[in-house]
Amino acid sequence: MSINSFLSRNFKGLTLPLALTALSVTIGTTFPFGFNYVVINAPQELLEQFFNSSYNNSHGVYMTEEQLTVLWSVNAGLYSVGALIGSLFLSFLADLLGRKRMMLCINLLIFIGAALMGFAKYADSYEMVIGGRLLFGIVAGFSSVATIYFMEISPRQLRGAMGGLYELGFATSMLIATGLGLPSALGNEALWPILLSLTAFSSVIQLSTLPFSRESPRYLLVNKGKPDEAKRALIFFRATTDVDKEMEELNQEASAQKNVNQLNWLGVLKDPHLRKALLVSISIHMSLQLGGVVAVLYYSTKMFANIGITYPGAVYASMGVSVVKLCMNMCSMYTIERWGRRIPELIGTGGQAIMTALLTVFLSFPAYEWAQILSVLFTVLFIAFNTFGPATITFMISPELFQENARASGVSMSFVAQYMANTIIGFSFPSLRIVLGQYVFLIFSTCSALLFVYIYYNLPETMNRPIEDIVREFGVKTNSNTPKTVEGESLFMKDIPEPEEKAALSNGYALPEDAAMISNENHVTDDPTA
Repeated sequence: MSINSFLSRNFKGLTLPLALTALSVTIGTTFPFGFNYVVINAPQELLEQFFNSSYNNSHGVYMTEEQLTVLWSVNAGLYSVGALIGSLFLSFLADLLGRKRMMLCINLLIFIGAALMGFAKYADSYEMVIGGRLLFGIVAGFSSVATIYFMEISPRQLRGAMGGLYELGFATSMLIATGLGLPSALGNEALWPILLSLTAFSSVIQLSTLPFSRESPRYLLVNKGKPDEAKRALIFFRATTDVDKEMEELNQEASAQKNVNQLNWLGVLKDPHLRKALLVSISIHMSLQLGGVVAVLYYSTKMFANIGITYPGAVYASMGVSVVKLCMNMCSMYTIERWGRRIPELIGTGGQAIMTALLTVFLSFPAYEWAQILSVLFTVLFIAFNTFGPATITFMISPELFQENARASGVSMSFVAQYMANTIIGFSFPSLRIVLGQYVFLIFSTCSALLFVYIYYNLPETMNRPIEDIVREFGVKTNSNTPKTVEGESLFMKDIPEPEEKAALSNGYALPEDAAMISNENHVTDDPTA
């Protein structure tokens, strides 16, 4: 039995080319996002010492504790500022360069950021670390293009699981970054420059693999009007030449968009129906940011230290948080293809509202060992709920809520709103923590509760539904005759018999009983840079 046959039998629609492409994108595009998000947490004390020493060498005086705290907050928060800047240009670059080419270009910025981080110590320049962090933040904003790419190259029944890979790469890289940040690994005086520049290696891996994959078939057909290239790309991803049914569905979408211009931000905001879809999309993103995850991930190590868990125990506690995040992400990827998107999102948003309320209570008793243990427990449970719902759903559902001509702008605006919230919380949380103490978490609890209510009444289920069918729920008019939802489909269907006719309708194509790889002829005629 071939690898493609095994994948298609056990995971409906998954093929070797699709799996390898997803792996390349996860390593090269989403891994740097999560890694750089938390990599400064574990070696924070070392980096603060370097900042102060470098400042003294250039200004002849050491910073006060207050100055150092402010500078560190700026350094941490600039990641969100950079992500906001990157998100502002996401829709323009994704449509101009294409999804795949944009991801390849991102690697240039990663190399520059890694060089700034890696040589900062030898140049005795803390400014280079700050500049590198800002640049990595811009990369994080650009990396959101992977969510669009995952959605557009996936068969319908794989959209949820493929979209979940973005959060999986994020969670995995967080765990690796925290582990490598330990003093026994790279988080020490001699090796921290290597730690901060490590994402350059993920770029090397992607540049060695992604060029051999293909551009999004949907982008090639609907945006660029290149049906032949789109079909070749679809044949590549599906590992079969029998793609006529899925091409027919793409052609229907292309026909619906034929006389419709690509919509910029203003175009989306002017349309009341698209505005409704945008508000729902932004509410999902806000359920991630306003739930308090920024506070926990940015300041987890110091937060654990503040309640009496000393270093390096606080770092190990942060690693435990990352392990839980990774496990819950894999659990969510499984459930979103069985339960849909609404149930995990609502469970996660409601659960994190309860956990932050309980965290407020037990952070009020830092002198008691039982309160310390329960504080850590509810922090871990908060991460579990956040990852099960908002953190996974956020990175895969936005592309499902917009038709092709509004997708890049809708996704871009959603991420801009997310990173604006991220930036505000990242900069303000340390000050709010000083003023409000543990009661700062009541703000997050209230926001989560309000978002739960809004999402409950406004988020439609998107699992296994054509995009044209989904956008109709917001009142968007389409000319497409795409079929309505086919119920009961899932990525994990190994033991569920399915009639051939239903498979053809729902998948858009029918894999042969023993699917084979594409013939050499197809590979030769295809342009690998398409």
